[in-house]
Order: sequence, then C-alpha cells, then structure tokens
Amino acid sequence: MLAFQTVEYYNKTLDLLRKLESTFSFIEESIPYNQKKYILEKILNSRKANDGNDYIYRVEIKKCDEGGLLDYYQNCFTNFNNDFKFFEFYKLVTEVELEYNKICHEYNYIDMSVNDFISKLNNLSKLHETLVRGGNKNTDKVNFFEEAEKVTREYSFIMKSINCYISSITNDEIVEYEKGETNLNIQLLNINYNVKDFYEILGNIDDAYSTVGMILSEGVTSLKIKKIESGSLLADIIGNQIIIGVTIYLLKRIIDIIYNKYSDSGKVDLIGKEIKTIADSAETLKKLEELGVKVTKDSKKSINECLVVAVNKLHKVVIKAPKIKINGELYSVTDAQKYLEYSKKLLETEIIDEKK
Repeated sequence: MLAFQTVEYYNKTLDLLRKLESTFSFIEESIPYNQKKYILEKILNSRKANDGNDYIYRVEIKKCDEGGLLDYYQNCFTNFNNDFKFFEFYKLVTEVELEYNKICHEYNYIDMSVNDFISKLNNLSKLHETLVRGGNKNTDKVNFFEEAEKVTREYSFIMKSINCYISSITNDEIVEYEKGETNLNIQLLNINYNVKDFYEILGNIDDAYSTVGMILSEGVTSLKIKKIESGSLLADIIGNQIIIGVTIYLLKRIIDIIYNKYSDSGKVDLIGKEIKTIADSAETLKKLEELGVKVTKDSKKSINECLVVAVNKLHKVVIKAPKIKINGELYSVTDAQKYLEYSKKLLETEIIDEKK
C-alpha cells in the first residue's frame, strides 16, 4: 500500500475498534483484581491433572477459604454476569469482525495483530456464553476472568500501537539537529511488520535510549523522529550523540553474537549468557570512555544496571529481523528462514533479568 492508503486503512480500523471502548472499560472496572489475583494463584498452583478439555483443580480449603475470598470471588462473578450485556457484546464482536474483513478486502491487506485480537474477542465471547448457559465450574470462571484481563490489556496495546503508527507516518514536522545530537538510522529488512511490532520495536529502542541516558550526569533530551517508514521498518531518529553512540555499539555487539551463533541449535541459554556479558565487559567500559561517558569505581555498578536493561531491550529489536541496516552498514544472516524459526525460541526465553 502507498503511505496515504496505509493511513486510511488504520484510521478506519481505529474507528472500528473504538466501538469496543465502553465494553472494555466496563470489563476492566468490573474485575475484582486483588481478590481475583489471590484466588487465581491458589487455584492455579493447585492444578493437578488435565481431564479431556477441562482442568481439574484441587483447591486446598484452608488456603482458599481464608476470609471467604472464594465466596467473594464467586459473588463478584455473579454480579458481573448479571450486569454484563453479553448478547450485545456478542453482536458487537460479530459486527467488528465483519467490518474489519471488509476493510481488509478493500485495501487487500490484513494486519495480523488486529486479526489475532479479533480471534481472542471471539474466544472471550465463547467463554462467557458457556457461563451464561449454566456453567458453574470454578475453572470456567477462572478461565473467563483470565482471558478478559488479557484481552483488555491487548485492546489497550493495539489502540496505542495504531495511534503511534498513524502519528509517526503523518508527522510532517521538520526535525532539526541541535548541538550535541546525532542520528540513528535503523532499518529492519526481509520481513513485514504489523502495528503491534512497530510499536514494540520503537518502544524498545526508546526505552534503551532513556535507560542509557541515566548514566550521564547532565540532562538528556528525548529521542526525536526524523523519518519513519512502514513495511520493512525504517526509523531515522535523532538524540544525544553519546547515547546514540552507546546504543549503536550495543546493537552491533548483540548482532554479532546472535547473527553468528543462532544456528547453534539448542544453545539459547549459552547465547543469552554471552549477551549478558556485554553490559560489564572491559571492552564495553572502554568504549563508553571513548564515547564520553565517565566510568569510575563508584559508578560502575549503576552503569552496569542501566546497560543490562538497555541490552535486554535492544536484543528484542535485533531478533525481529534476519537483516538489519544501521547507519548504512548492513548485517545479515545466511539463512533467513532458519533464523526466523530460531528467533521465536529466543523470544520465548527471558535471557536477561532486568534489575529494578
């Protein structure tokens, strides 16, 4: 699609999804989160077996009945069930699905993040239908509330993603360099991204930039977007030259490790350990000094903590693509398909623990 068609497509999608806003506000307000969290932990930790398509939960009465929380949880669901206009919700989900299909047909494009979200909506409506039709199992209530919470979070994330995408594509403001600033031009190639990916990638880069900025003593301005392109995502962004320099250095170190070792099947943990060492390696500390960061005995610990978080954010960017261009330098793997299969394993494994 051309840029103006992309904007039209997502504006129509955004208007369509806004029809669900009041419903999700109601769900979010109606879930007794604190009580639900406690009782879910007890029930889920007591899961003993899988019988057909349904889980059998053996709940220890002493743990779960303390303070009548199980009864309270059940009463909350009853009140929610009485107030929630299920058939209106079901009708709305069907309408959204049909209208979204028309939008996709009109533009000959499907955003899979939106498509997956609509599938989750359908699943949520089926879970609630089971309860409306007389399902009284605690497991049914647990499954419904768990799914409702996930879908509510997903809805919020999708809406933010689309708004961010439209804002980035339609931004005609001319961005000027200020003193002490430089740019990071990063392009993720050989794969198309949906709005959710777009939002996550830019978010991780921005989080890494902000975290690295914490190691500087002076105040640091936020990243500025000079240019954004969709499809194979391209982002040309401007920021503090020291932070951008550190960010580029970290990206290249992560690329070097992952791109060269991804084919070592079953060695995700070993690659994770090697990526962890980037934050406190002598090479990294020397590079920081070269870029203008003052590293002292007293500051090493806080610098390490910031770099750990930044590396964690940036590795999530790198594993998204088998080919990346950074400020004109191209990095790629020899087997893109094999890499994409491997990257799923790496995404599923939390290789770095972020320190708070």
